[in-house]
Amino acid sequence: MKKLFCLTAAAMLAVVATDVHAATKKVTRTVQVDEEFPSANLRWTGAHAGGYDMMWRPIMVDGKIEICAAGAYTNIQLRQAVRKSLKGGTVSMNDKVILKDLTFSASARTANRIRSTKANCVATGVTAPKKIDGFMLEFGPSVFRN
Repeated sequence: MKKLFCLTAAAMLAVVATDVHAATKKVTRTVQVDEEFPSANLRWTGAHAGGYDMMWRPIMVDGKIEICAAGAYTNIQLRQAVRKSLKGGTVSMNDKVILKDLTFSASARTANRIRSTKANCVATGVTAPKKIDGFMLEFGPSVFRN
């Protein structure tokens, strides 16, 4: 009986691990963060000040748009809240959302090291239009309670 339970539990864990992996966006390439990457910051105030610093940019690959990003936690205690905010984040182009979920971002050890990190890029599947009025990155809502 114990042996059957262990096998069943192991099988269930394998399914959970597969589902979690399938939910992450596939990184199509990595590119070096450079001066063309604008910064974005996610901040909390109060006793747990800090949050997350990110460098990101859209690139064109074969006429399609990919979004590249790298970031670093500035307060590790906020990790869960930051992950929730990244999960709910979006990138818009010409006022239309082209990417949801920013958790694909490469991780730098510190905010000072983001520029020396290679950013992860993901495909949006969106063809680049002739006129681009602008890109906007927005973080999703998140709350940290101590």
